[in-house]
Amino acid sequence: MKRYTLFLFIFSLFYVNFAWSAGQVSPVLDFQSARTLGLAGAGKAVPTLTDVIFLNPAALGLAESQGVSGTYDWLNHQDPAIASTAQRVLNASIIDGKNPYAGAGIAFTRRPDLDLYHMVVAKKLTNWFSVGGTAKRFSVRPAYETIAGSHVGYDGGLSIALNPGALIPLVPVQLGVTMDNLVRFSGNEKYIGGRKLGVGARANLTDILYLMVDYTKNMGNTSRSFSSMSLAGELSLGGGLFARGGIQRMDMQAWSVGGSWMAPKVGFSYGYMRRTGPTPNGFEHAFTLDLYM
Repeated sequence: MKRYTLFLFIFSLFYVNFAWSAGQVSPVLDFQSARTLGLAGAGKAVPTLTDVIFLNPAALGLAESQGVSGTYDWLNHQDPAIASTAQRVLNASIIDGKNPYAGAGIAFTRRPDLDLYHMVVAKKLTNWFSVGGTAKRFSVRPAYETIAGSHVGYDGGLSIALNPGALIPLVPVQLGVTMDNLVRFSGNEKYIGGRKLGVGARANLTDILYLMVDYTKNMGNTSRSFSSMSLAGELSLGGGLFARGGIQRMDMQAWSVGGSWMAPKVGFSYGYMRRTGPTPNGFEHAFTLDLYM
């Protein structure tokens, strides 16, 4: 019980300290941590720690991880719709995947345009298959209402995670499928985009090198439809150090690099992405602190 009390206390501290002005993130995801940024948005097959909330909630059922994270994201872009080109994105997240009944997580994200709350639930059905669901609430921030108008909305999604290697050890591949913004209430699409279908795969090549590929299709009704593919790699350098990098192609154009240091109970990650198209172009930095058990 003390363990959960500590997690909630740390989460509340993050929330209080993060409650100040914050930037638009990738149109593919509602939020991305330093790890996701360094992987150019890839990771739907096997997200790390609290990244499961935004990449693939079902993966929490297989990972059975537990932790708290906070992310500071700073980006600079040329978007004529936003007065300042320097933006901040702040996030606090907590997950508990060790509950024997179901894994769960919550997150608060502050962007310059929106405040978002995400709640996820995951259930492992077998040792190689898990399902998950997401519910989210968002509201337009006062400073952005003059551009986008006032709005409060709700939406959600479903996801699955598969680990074929648990059945066939010689197949070192994990898979993930996500469906986001399934409800698509009237008026939501203007702020969070259309329905999104995503698939991802991760291959373990040598126990220290992982390759990832993700594909996302945004099926807009009143907003723009687009496709994005992320290709990324992650290398374990030893001593808890990891290096990563990736590229985005198709309708999104970007490249990224990043790294992490992971100790037994704490981790720190940095990610950098350079967006080259379509507009607005620019660059983005993210720093993530993790506390986990």
